[in-house]
Order: sequence, then C-alpha cells, then structure tokens
Amino acid sequence: MLFVEHVGRLLFDFDPDTASIYAHLADRGVDLQSARHTIDAVGADATDAALLGVAPGTPLRRERRHTSSAAGVPLEYGEDRYRPDRVTFTIDNARPAAAGAGQELRVRKDARK
Repeated sequence: MLFVEHVGRLLFDFDPDTASIYAHLADRGVDLQSARHTIDAVGADATDAALLGVAPGTPLRRERRHTSSAAGVPLEYGEDRYRPDRVTFTIDNARPAAAGAGQELRVRKDARK
C-alpha cells in the first residue's frame, strides 16, 4: 500500500501488527471517506511465487484499492495479492442513508486458518 506523503508520515512510528492502519489514521484525523476495491485473478510472477510459497503461474486473488477523502483527494493506492486457499473476501453492501440504511460499506478480508 502506498499513501500520499502527509498520510504515510503518520505511520512511521506505528506497528501494524498491533491495530488497524485505517483506525490509526482515522484517529489522527485522516479523512478516509471512500475506497474502490477491484478484485480479480492474476498468475503469480516469480516474486509473488517466492513470497507466497507457490509455483510461478499459480492463480492468485488480486485486490487493487484506491482510497480518497470526502473531497475526492487520493490518499492511498494498494495492490495486494492473496492465495485463494488462505483468504476469503466478504463484501457487505447497504443502500445509501437517503433510502433509510446506514452509509457504511465494508470489505472484510478473512484469513483462513
């Protein structure tokens, strides 16, 4: 994941194994208003294969993420790859608040054990 400089600097002293990066940034006033997640499949290249312990060409799930402020200012870009036997994506959708539902849309990634 890549953040714009002023946001990324807030992570210099943060240990991502202790809490959510996004919660940490929100607690520091970063306006992470919306994100677009694009999920597709790609074959593992040599680097992916070595890092994930699979053979080159093995199908992987790829998530590309663009996060913006309420004003539409880009704040983060991420491109992650996952072994499909280890991660499940769950996408919950809700109608906008104007229709009587909450505004939150969540994407949850669960590691399989």
